[in-house]
Amino acid sequence: MSLLPKHTKSLPSFSVALLLAAALITWAGHWEERRLEAAPPPVSAVAGGEIEVELLERALSGRLAANALDIEKKQLRLEDRTLPLRDVLRIRFRKAQTAPRWLLSVRLADGTRLHGELLPSDDPDKLRLKVSSLEKTIGIPLEWVREIAKGVEVAPLTTVVATEDSVETTRNATISGVIETIGPNGVTIEDAALGSLELPWAQIERVRVAALDPAPTLPIDRLPCFVETDDGSRIHGALTALDPTLLTLDSPLTGKLSIPEAHRVGLELLLDRIAYLSDREPIEVEEGIPFSEYFPWTWRRDRNVLGNSLRIGRETFRKGIGVHSKCALTYGIEPGDEVFRAKVGIDVAGRPVDDNPRVGSVRFVVLLDGEEAYRSGDVGWADTSVPVQVPLTGHTRLTLLVEMGIGHHVLDRADWGDARILRK
Repeated sequence: MSLLPKHTKSLPSFSVALLLAAALITWAGHWEERRLEAAPPPVSAVAGGEIEVELLERALSGRLAANALDIEKKQLRLEDRTLPLRDVLRIRFRKAQTAPRWLLSVRLADGTRLHGELLPSDDPDKLRLKVSSLEKTIGIPLEWVREIAKGVEVAPLTTVVATEDSVETTRNATISGVIETIGPNGVTIEDAALGSLELPWAQIERVRVAALDPAPTLPIDRLPCFVETDDGSRIHGALTALDPTLLTLDSPLTGKLSIPEAHRVGLELLLDRIAYLSDREPIEVEEGIPFSEYFPWTWRRDRNVLGNSLRIGRETFRKGIGVHSKCALTYGIEPGDEVFRAKVGIDVAGRPVDDNPRVGSVRFVVLLDGEEAYRSGDVGWADTSVPVQVPLTGHTRLTLLVEMGIGHHVLDRADWGDARILRK
């Protein structure tokens, strides 16, 4: 069967070859664009198994010692020093990886995000997900699944809780009801008016599962964490073992998991030294142009103002706040709050199609008790993220202000990436 239209058959063979080559390049371009949307960028390499450890006040490089995790003494052992776990914020395992492709992104009730493909399951109440970065297939009770997206990442955490099951189709339709099965071929959902519907994955964009029961929590004496793997999965659980070749987690949702050394990318400890502002409630919100009642781009937790992942340049942030100028968010400073930190910039969604440097530009300002404590210059869409650090001791109110830049308010989609307070 010919790949070319009938009228091309009379063309010279050289012209036909050119047309065929152009068609293949176009098809390849579409495939590459889709692949890049699904797969995260590869991790940069550092030779010799060195890791980066982010502490409260500084970052350092080193190598994990054997039996690096001392749970009883709450210490992390490197080859040349010992660190209190309470001071450790993140560990980055910097090994060169090629990110495997994945078909579906699955979010669980505890914020876990897994990338992989569904396999047939003998139990209709359980998903079987093959996760390449875990080098295994895991069973997940359907009651702990909250969202499944095809071809794009789900948010690791979200404040939106579904009250009923639903399927969003490729034709922008939403079917609500009761999900009966989810499998490799598609989803079966019972609709009150239409009855039982079988939808193949080719017609599905997103699946949401109602949160009927709260997710089980980890015991208070465990070490809660998120582990990031090279396919973009983020797995929540209790850290039980860590050394140069071994990292194990225990979770009431996914069970015990060992993260292969070749696929582990990062480890974030969830101890009491960090308070993310997206987990706190602002005591005052002012938004608008300059401040007005009608404003379609309201601030969002852990997402940009369009509802997508927070991304500044090549950096993606799991936590943070997405806003649009002009916006002022004020938070109460609590006893024990010491330092505010963030990485700020224009979200990738603020890049104009014509690369106009005069739009997508803002100024970031931090106020303490109404007085200016930090001010950036003009930050535009072409700029990398800007680190912000402001001491909080002795103050009661913290205001994050984004002002309009040189292009007024056009495409001023600004991110407070990783906005957090470090505590005593």
